[in-house]
Amino acid sequence: MKRITAFLLILLPAVVLAGSSGDAVFRRATDSYESGLAAIQARYRKKEAQLRKEYREAAIEAQLRATKAGNLDEAVRLREVAELLAKQETEPMRELREALPRTMWRWPDRRMPASRAWFALNPDGTVTAGWHNLKGLWTVSEDGVALAIIAATTRTPEKLRFASDLSYCLKGEGERQGRCDRVEPEGE
Repeated sequence: MKRITAFLLILLPAVVLAGSSGDAVFRRATDSYESGLAAIQARYRKKEAQLRKEYREAAIEAQLRATKAGNLDEAVRLREVAELLAKQETEPMRELREALPRTMWRWPDRRMPASRAWFALNPDGTVTAGWHNLKGLWTVSEDGVALAIIAATTRTPEKLRFASDLSYCLKGEGERQGRCDRVEPEGE
């Protein structure tokens, strides 16, 4: 019994010291991870701000060219894009903008074959649609509504209101409103 007591008296402090040493290692690793993550996020925000500025400048330049060419509808659309890029980003905007890239959605048009009735929101701010080969654009407004130019026949942005779990979105308003369900891209 004395041996067991002596053994426990020697072993107990060693276990406590080892446990606190492990906690310190864990804390250092956690701190290293969190500081590394913060640095990556800071670089991302800086690059994002730079790209927003470049895209805004390009939109303004294209707006001027469209105005000079007499294409006023395109000039108005480009002005709206430039204004959206100039606005300060809110938290709902950021959350939605970070969650939407690389997502695919079923277009609610029963006249279209199901294999082509989809659109995808790409990380570079473009939209790919299954029913035409033209690139559209998407962005997120300050109130957390995505605006996307999807259809080949119109340059008017669709308003996409997403469910909080991103399982579906509602497109359009009033009689033109439809539900777009999220789909997983094939091969994933």
